[in-house]
Amino acid sequence: MDARQAVNAVLTDLERVRNTVAPFPSCVVGSAVLAAYHEDRGTLGIDTTFNDIDVFTNSEGYFMLMGALLHKGYKVMPNYERTPVRQLARGFGGWKTNSLKLEHPRGFEVNIICKYEGREELTSLYSVLLSFDWGGLCMGYDEFGVFHDLRAAIYPDVVDDDYGMLPARAASIGEGYMGEYIAARMFGRLAKMALRGYKMDRFAAQISNGYRVLANRYQGFPDAKHQALAAFYFDVRKLIEDEKWQDLADASSALIGLGDGSDDEAQFAAEIEALL
Repeated sequence: MDARQAVNAVLTDLERVRNTVAPFPSCVVGSAVLAAYHEDRGTLGIDTTFNDIDVFTNSEGYFMLMGALLHKGYKVMPNYERTPVRQLARGFGGWKTNSLKLEHPRGFEVNIICKYEGREELTSLYSVLLSFDWGGLCMGYDEFGVFHDLRAAIYPDVVDDDYGMLPARAASIGEGYMGEYIAARMFGRLAKMALRGYKMDRFAAQISNGYRVLANRYQGFPDAKHQALAAFYFDVRKLIEDEKWQDLADASSALIGLGDGSDDEAQFAAEIEALL
């Protein structure tokens, strides 16, 4: 199934839920929406492959959609079977981003997401898009199924589709303020979009600077874990500069697979060094 068909299928399901229950805050966004946009235009050089479709909503909508979509034939993705049980019993437990991975009846993945920024739920399309990392994703469908492309409003001077980070992310992640969870994933996100043919020069330069700052800071830590991460992120910068996108994607997957090293930091450091 192509991206346009998948996005339209989800939009149709959300409209049916609204007609059955009541209007609720929601938006459909992410790389699948961007892929559908380029499919519609027949953009050359863009791989419109997509991994999943993201549906953002508030906490009430999240749990309502969980039941409604499962009733419509969606299924919980493997390894996420306990997520509904845990969330229904305990709520979100203070997590910033809460999600449930579902399989659409036609075989593609749909994520229901409730996200918080500054302890406030993101309930509008605009607030969700401004929480993203890469400006190229600043488009989507609002709670009425209406498409909005906010890229020109956020980046009025960009005319070559080379979008950088969202301003808030440029001031934080772009300056090295990222925890280990984000740091392990950010260069993988860059690589994924670059491999699909999107222009990522500005975004790559900002991320590269962020890893430079982070690696320099980690060098000041005496423990083996942070020393190994510092060396690793210096290597990541070199791969970004050389545009070794597949190597970056592989390295991100490998680093994520190692976990956080909290059980055995010495072993974790050794495994990181093996990735260098």
